[in-house]
Amino acid sequence: MNIFNLISDSIKSMHIDLPSEPVEWTCSITGEKTLCIPRKCLFSSNFTEQPKLQCPESQFVSVKAYQALKYKKERMSSWIATKDKFTLLKRLDVRPLVLSGTGSELWAGWVTTSYKKHGAFRTRINTACQAMWAFDEMLIDCSDLEKVNNIYNQLVVYLKKGFSRTTLETLTCPGFVIIRTGLKEWLELEHWAKPIYKSNLYKFLCYLLPSQDELKAEGWENPIKKKVVKKIKEPKQIKEPKKIKEPVKLTGHIQNSLF
Repeated sequence: MNIFNLISDSIKSMHIDLPSEPVEWTCSITGEKTLCIPRKCLFSSNFTEQPKLQCPESQFVSVKAYQALKYKKERMSSWIATKDKFTLLKRLDVRPLVLSGTGSELWAGWVTTSYKKHGAFRTRINTACQAMWAFDEMLIDCSDLEKVNNIYNQLVVYLKKGFSRTTLETLTCPGFVIIRTGLKEWLELEHWAKPIYKSNLYKFLCYLLPSQDELKAEGWENPIKKKVVKKIKEPKQIKEPKKIKEPVKLTGHIQNSLF
């Protein structure tokens, strides 16, 4: 069983008509000898996955690989494929599958943020005791559920303390956030995350963190959000108008001396 066969089996009801009669040949994608059709029926001139082909010299592709790669949701969505079901996933759907396991004996999972590339070329088949998730160009081992949950839960703790997802991902924190959360909290976060923050697992779990809207729905309030208190402006005091000085009256003697 390979990933293309697994996907093809999981989407049987969505199979399309073949463009030509299949023949027994070696598949350029999987390298297995099986029913194939000409490779040109699947690949266009802008095909960029050449390095991932198992038998690039072959001019044929298997019927199952053709059906898997022609199914546009394999490329334009996150998903999990089992032997008899192909399920589209949103980010919120992925989280419990990663944290609690899929419960499937044979499956493959793909999570994308670009919705442009073939997940089939990037993920791999898992058995019941394995959990390899493909996340864009990364392949992440999530088999150790205890380790996965420990990292995820600690990330949530720091997220609720007011550190943003970007800060958790990069370990670069704005000064005003450190002031409001406390230097001690920041140093603890940095000490804990520094050995692991560049790992694929850490990056994947940061992606799966709850949004602020999710946290607010649970009653969470951002502890570093500045509360703006509007000051009541006091009325300006009205100044009394300046008194206009009366012109000085000239005495008769002074008036006569002027003329």
